[in-house]
Amino acid sequence: MGRAGIDKQSDLQTVAIPEAAISNILRKIPQNRYVIFNFHHPFEWHAEHGSQDFKDLSQNKGNLFLYGHVHDPRPVVYAGESRGAVHNQAGALYTWRQDRYLGYAMIRVEPELKHTELCWRSYFDKRRAFDTATNVNDNLGIHYSSAEARNYFATIIDRRKSIRINEWVEEKVKPFILDEFSDGILDRPTPELFVAPPLSKLVQDSDSSDPIAGEVVEHSCTIEDILADDLNYLFEAYPEHDKTANL
Repeated sequence: MGRAGIDKQSDLQTVAIPEAAISNILRKIPQNRYVIFNFHHPFEWHAEHGSQDFKDLSQNKGNLFLYGHVHDPRPVVYAGESRGAVHNQAGALYTWRQDRYLGYAMIRVEPELKHTELCWRSYFDKRRAFDTATNVNDNLGIHYSSAEARNYFATIIDRRKSIRINEWVEEKVKPFILDEFSDGILDRPTPELFVAPPLSKLVQDSDSSDPIAGEVVEHSCTIEDILADDLNYLFEAYPEHDKTANL
């Protein structure tokens, strides 16, 4: 229950989930299960007493709490000392907002042992890429539900398993992908194809009355045009054409 954006009023600390409804849901959860609570509003947005009731009732059952709603999030995790329950606020991905946090979390769980690992990836605008979320915490953007969880996940992929995985990729995955992607579309394997990126160059508008401060316009060109020219060029590529532009 809440205002739900009526008349553009904020839902902050007005959302309420009836205690009876929570208790009824919790009674239906079997014992010895890894339980994930997925809800919209963060705990802090619930009414004061409702928030406390929700926490008290669900904390004894839940292992992972996922929520969002806030459109300017910095992911936060709370790990309980006894159960290692993890609360994770979702990141957000925008294409038009440069002043907001951009990132997402990858989550691994071990249901039987109740272990949780969160690995955050943040978008760095200067690099135009997602990378290790060093801006989220001091542990390279990784958080564990407990010290035992850290040790457990550290042993999952050791050196020998990593070698076997690489061999499996080379021997099984790559041949399958090549056959799958080339079948019925191309007359030769995909890696043998090269799709030239679109090229254009910025030049002074020849019709401008001011040869120095005149308008700069964009003209299409080919790599042959550039190679035949006597000028030096600086290349700038869009991310989707970066590798082919370099080639």
